[in-house]
Amino acid sequence: MADSIKNYRHCDDEPSKSFFLIKNLTQLTLTTVMVGAVTGANAFEISTGNPDLNVNLDTTARYTLGVRAESQDKKILNNPVYGADSDALFKRGDLVANRLDLLTEFVVTYKREMGARVSAAGWVDEAYSRGPQNALGNDTPYFGNNWSPTADRYYKGPSGEILDAFVFGKIDVGPVPVNVKAGRHTNYWGESLFAAHTGVNYGQAPLDIRKALANPGSEVKELFFPMNQVSAQAQLTDTVSLSSYYGLEWRADRIPDGGTYLGDVAFLFQGPDKFPLIGATRLDPLKGRNSGDFGISFKWRPENLDGVLGFYYRKFDEKLPWVQFGVNGQNAYREVFARGTELYGVSLNKVFGGVSVGTELAYRKDTALLSTGVSGEDNQGARGNTLHGLVNAIALLNKSPMWDSAVLLGELTWTHRLSVSKHAELAQIDGNIGCAGKDKWDGCTTKDAFAVNLAFTPTWTQVFPSIDLSLPITYGIGLKGNGATPGSSNQGAGSYSIGLSAAYQGNTTVTLKYNDYLVKYRDDGNVVTSFNGQSPALLSDRGWVSLTLKTSF
Repeated sequence: MADSIKNYRHCDDEPSKSFFLIKNLTQLTLTTVMVGAVTGANAFEISTGNPDLNVNLDTTARYTLGVRAESQDKKILNNPVYGADSDALFKRGDLVANRLDLLTEFVVTYKREMGARVSAAGWVDEAYSRGPQNALGNDTPYFGNNWSPTADRYYKGPSGEILDAFVFGKIDVGPVPVNVKAGRHTNYWGESLFAAHTGVNYGQAPLDIRKALANPGSEVKELFFPMNQVSAQAQLTDTVSLSSYYGLEWRADRIPDGGTYLGDVAFLFQGPDKFPLIGATRLDPLKGRNSGDFGISFKWRPENLDGVLGFYYRKFDEKLPWVQFGVNGQNAYREVFARGTELYGVSLNKVFGGVSVGTELAYRKDTALLSTGVSGEDNQGARGNTLHGLVNAIALLNKSPMWDSAVLLGELTWTHRLSVSKHAELAQIDGNIGCAGKDKWDGCTTKDAFAVNLAFTPTWTQVFPSIDLSLPITYGIGLKGNGATPGSSNQGAGSYSIGLSAAYQGNTTVTLKYNDYLVKYRDDGNVVTSFNGQSPALLSDRGWVSLTLKTSF
């Protein structure tokens, strides 16, 4: 049981429209069974005639059909900044996703000691064939009310991108074996399960927050984008290992763009062209650097501890932005990313009575703080020093009268603002500009913030021949306070999902799921005036049903 847990930790109003949705779901379910029967294996091994040379090709196809289940909240729809564009795009009963995704992975290994890996993703979504919308009759944040090239590529398609592209090998430095990777790949440090912006791995890779919002309860390891870097791991002794990396590329977190179904504030992030209410044009961002991102990690497994201690140091440029208005006296705005944040961390992973428990504590020096603006003097927002802690648990539950097996995951996180080191006047805290006369329910940050994430998945095997059923349930919520750093939790803001998944022969699944979001806002009886959240923004009326077919071949 303990070994299984360790493997788990470190290793996916309008009745007519409803009728047609049910019809599509039924047809897709039948298609799934037929596809699964044809595909069989989940990988294709290419014969080379050389026992030392292995070549594998694995392709995963995923089709997602999604429909909006909730009616538009008029108070959100009436706010031209926060909600009008994103909320207006689809009405209740509309398809919000009609998307096909392909992922292909190609791996070559020689003597199991060296090789190369390349993976690529492709997609197309017919739900975004319609252009941007605005219920108030205003201009949208896109020139000509047409999707920008960026939004068109990532939402509508067809398009694609290279993900992994690296070589790897094992070398011996004296008696010490060293595993080396070079190229675009990911490193995932620490013990965090859900805390994408709280753990030791904060900023270690750009995150796919679009995927996180579309799939509530996603684990952090599912959200990392590969980036160009060189990394190495050395096994110094049986109980001590040393890891390091040096980044050769910087990319921002990929956040849902304004005007899309799960989009944030209308004019923000990589897709929109402008802020039409004030006629401001979006300029190119002040990005992070393609060098200077590095880290070192030390892992120790003392014999008398029966667990693993980790120690970490990292220096990196932030991947979530501030927003700067009035750039160089222009009627323009841009994103600005803080540079040179330092992180010191420690972690412990240990099994207690069949439950794997992970803990972390991280200190961030000169990290970005949520700010009401960006200074024109040095193009910086508020910065400061913060503490971040988490504790999580993974329990694999045995057979019971209610299920054949089950997995329970839980994680509690904490964020603490120690001090503000730069531009204290811009920090989004009580008494400062933007927070005068306001409190946490308006989004102002507090000294401490707590949040919890839970995931429970019971499984029933061989319910039908070759078919297993599972019931994945997730829930995440800010318990108290608003975190001081970008991406941290907000009290009362979160998401949840409940689904039913059928797996055929282990490589083909159909999942029917309901996804919804929790956000607290204030209003004047007609329009939202403020809300308690960062991202997601005002998504409390955006509940939707998804049906996903996934198969590998």
